[in-house]
Amino acid sequence: MISETGENMELQNDETENELQLESAAILMQQQEQFASKIMKQNLEIIKKEAEVNQLENKTIIIGLKEEISKYQAEIDELTKQNNDLQLQAKESNSNALLSESKLKTLEKRIINEFGVESIEKGFESLQHLFRCQRELESAKIVIQKLQIELSSEKIKPTKNQIEPKRAENAELIHKMQLTSDKISDYEAQIKTQSDEILNLQKELAAAQTQNQKLSELNNTLSEQCKLLKSELNQTKFDFEQSSAEITNLNDRIRTMIDEHSVELKNRKMESINEHRRLKLIDSIGDRCEPSFAALDVASPLYDLFRKLSSFLKVSSNVSINNEILQGSFTDLLSEVRSVADRSRGYQNGFAPNVQQLINTIEEKNKEISELKEENEDLKSRSDFLEQNDVSPNYAAALKKIQRLETENKSLSSMNQSLRSMSLSPRSPSSKVLF
Repeated sequence: MISETGENMELQNDETENELQLESAAILMQQQEQFASKIMKQNLEIIKKEAEVNQLENKTIIIGLKEEISKYQAEIDELTKQNNDLQLQAKESNSNALLSESKLKTLEKRIINEFGVESIEKGFESLQHLFRCQRELESAKIVIQKLQIELSSEKIKPTKNQIEPKRAENAELIHKMQLTSDKISDYEAQIKTQSDEILNLQKELAAAQTQNQKLSELNNTLSEQCKLLKSELNQTKFDFEQSSAEITNLNDRIRTMIDEHSVELKNRKMESINEHRRLKLIDSIGDRCEPSFAALDVASPLYDLFRKLSSFLKVSSNVSINNEILQGSFTDLLSEVRSVADRSRGYQNGFAPNVQQLINTIEEKNKEISELKEENEDLKSRSDFLEQNDVSPNYAAALKKIQRLETENKSLSSMNQSLRSMSLSPRSPSSKVLF
């Protein structure tokens, strides 16, 4: 009786100790989860701040491109203004040249009309004929003067009837010669003036043609420069649009990675919660089975089953164990439980319902582990796909950050595991309970 009381007290002490350990482990897990959540939030804030810095740098690049575009636009406006001024000068020179050419044609028409000829060459021939006539008149004047001298001398003394008609004829001839001479002088003056005007107009026309040629060359040069500037401006606009598109894609990728990372952190938090639930499930299995299995006999067919279950519970308390190993252990244990259940049907102590309940619990846990395994494989495949299909520098940097966060999460998990291993020590071997 005393030994049974001592054993019961020892069992109660073990239960109290286990409850305290579970409470302390739960508190430590909660603290670790809060600490991990805090670090994850800080890392997310760092990523967001770096994304904001990248956006500011992109805005600086956009402002620089806009300034270059404004500079090119100002140069194009200045060259366009110069081109317009040169075109005005060219038009003015062309108008002056046309005016000079019009004056020249008017002068040619006057010469043609004055002399009654068909062309300007005929007019010049008429002028030459006038010059010859003038020279002949000069010669005739000299002859007349000689005759007058001879008549005035006493060598020849014509009669009065002979002299009067000659004088009248000579006077009329002299008058005509004088008129012709005056007319020739006027023509000479007009011709000289018109010749000077023609020479000046020809010089102006040559200067205007030279200036027009220079203006044409300058206009061609300006047109080429304008084309080059326009092509550079179009290229700058294209680069600006391409840079804007790349910046937009980069921002979208950063947002997508932040969202995916947030989802992944939430999933990891859920995994941590599921691990905690698994520990609680294992302990609850032990708590439910302890009162019924305390009196098992070594010769009982359930003894081997519960010995294996005890070792399995010790192994499964390690949260860092691989899910595949854990699932395999569950499968082996389930087959063993079914075998023992088949052998223990109708057992005199009536343990078959408890075994069936244990089988159901293990099947539920096996299903939960399968779902966790599928989620892990899905996350791994998504990570491999992103790593293979996007190798941009920004994605690589973000991937390094995510890997760093994974390393920190693993370190936190290892710390959490060490705390759990310290808090969840194995049950006392002196107890008759196999858990």
